Amino acid sequence: MFTGIIESIGTVLSTETRADRLILQIEAKDFLYDVKKGSSIAMDGACLTVTTILGDAFSVDVVKETAAKTTISSYSVSRKVNLEKALAFGDRLNGHIVQGHIDGTGAFLKKIISNNTILYEFTIPAELVPGVVKKGSIAIDGISLTVADIRNDIISVAVIPYTLSHTTLGTKKHGELVNIETDIMGKYILRNKGNIRDKYRAALY
Repeated sequence: MFTGIIESIGTVLSTETRADRLILQIEAKDFLYDVKKGSSIAMDGACLTVTTILGDAFSVDVVKETAAKTTISSYSVSRKVNLEKALAFGDRLNGHIVQGHIDGTGAFLKKIISNNTILYEFTIPAELVPGVVKKGSIAIDGISLTVADIRNDIISVAVIPYTLSHTTLGTKKHGELVNIETDIMGKYILRNKGNIRDKYRAALY
């Protein structure tokens, strides 16, 4: 489990495609001091397991299912990635609950500056729209962000300068794909809305 508060920006050192998986090596200075083999790392929001550590770099295996549902299959050497370690019991939950299970990919549209407010617009898959609410939380490339507005399949999120300087968000180009994870609480509500409605009606009558 994660919080969507990015701890470091890593750099892809190498990629290796095998029949059953993709192997990535990531350089992440000053990030690995308490990471060990088997640790969970969120890379651009996708939960992955550390398989090896060598100096300031670590490796992860990406299975076909994860590669197919995220942007990871397109990663090349020198790409910058957002990194976050798993949440420890007792830590403050500064962002929101992020599982690291990507729901789909969206695309960056544009940056808008209005009344000293910075907004970023993204398109998201139509099937994810019901799970997104105005003023609610969403993870984009692993970054915990607040939804400012929703128009059909376009969402805008409010961004502060700190986030732009400490994540890869500020480098996004028009049309660039991003990983999307909607709020876990919204997913449970959608999954059980029929049961909730029936229990409410039963309580009334």
